[in-house]
Amino acid sequence: GELDSVKGIEGETLYRHCRVKDHHHHLLCRRCGTAIELEAPALEDWALAMGKQHGFSELEHVVEVTGYCPDCTLARREEESHGGTAR
Repeated sequence: GELDSVKGIEGETLYRHCRVKDHHHHLLCRRCGTAIELEAPALEDWALAMGKQHGFSELEHVVEVTGYCPDCTLARREEESHGGTAR
């Protein structure tokens, strides 16, 4: 229960250590892989409401919100301003 797995951009399985043992979600940097653990009660309420509305039971869900962390955002901007290609 201490490791979590996620599919990487190229389809590989990546593992990460989660400090929060209860159900939670992540912000994930597409460039460096930094993961920030999030609790999202509004998302939990929405998922339950959608399941109930459509007659589903025993609901489970996984949410990964991806983007670029502040450091990678800055690095990408610097690469782009110098004519390099950001990964």
